[in-house]
Amino acid sequence: MKGDLSADEDLLIEGNFTGAVILKAHRLTIGAAGHISGRALAKTVTVKGAVEGDLFATELLEVRKGAKIKGNLFAARISFEDGATLRGSVEMDPEAVQKAMREQFGNSAALGEDRTSSPIKESQPAAVSSPPSAMNPSLNAPKPAAAAAVAKAS
Repeated sequence: MKGDLSADEDLLIEGNFTGAVILKAHRLTIGAAGHISGRALAKTVTVKGAVEGDLFATELLEVRKGAKIKGNLFAARISFEDGATLRGSVEMDPEAVQKAMREQFGNSAALGEDRTSSPIKESQPAAVSSPPSAMNPSLNAPKPAAAAAVAKAS
């Protein structure tokens, strides 16, 4: 998927995503099969998969074993497990982290204010998505003859 995503709930990414993710008051988890190309801001960010871009956490950034990050990390608290890789820099000074968040996402992002003042405008789509049938081809598959017969008999 490609686009910019802003949400008011926790999010788990287990696939490819290109763009910006903004979850000001919630958790972003990039699963072991997840890959983000872009930047992300969340209250808590947990990385188990791959990231190409900068990550911003207002509370905690967790980098788990097996994670691969090419980008910069901005958070006052960072947990980095043995076996994870990082090619980039780490900024943990609270004032510098807040400044970087304001530069990337605007004043409200760094302060955790209401999402309506987000750089992603309400008139823009929150995310680029495909219809359920495109994401799951089995929804388009015809019913087997036996299943159709059972359905008629019921």
